[in-house]
Amino acid sequence: MIKAFLFDFYGVINLEGVFNPEILEFIKTHQTQYKFGIVSATRSDLNAWLLRHNVAGMFSYVQTAAKVQKSKLNPDYFSDALKALDLNANEVVIVDDNNYYVLIAKELGINAIHYDPGKDFISQIEALQ
Repeated sequence: MIKAFLFDFYGVINLEGVFNPEILEFIKTHQTQYKFGIVSATRSDLNAWLLRHNVAGMFSYVQTAAKVQKSKLNPDYFSDALKALDLNANEVVIVDDNNYYVLIAKELGINAIHYDPGKDFISQIEALQ
């Protein structure tokens, strides 16, 4: 059973400086059903952006490469997120616009979706369940 969604920041949540409306609507609609988090390769602190857009409270977990001192290319990057959330791989969905990161997550047994704004995101989620 899926308990959490972890989204990449640039290219999934943040589309050219704006909160992705498709992802925002999904989070708002499912806030009581799932935990939501961010897993990003950025070396930047994302808190200022999240606060400026009044969405910081929507995310129970924010992990950046700078915070954990690991590259997203390192499988431990995703394992660290699972440990922090106290969840098993099959309980989490990683949503990333970089297919390489999606493949790393899948190799760890994590459900993963390659995010493409041209595809129906909800259909991809439904296919996992």
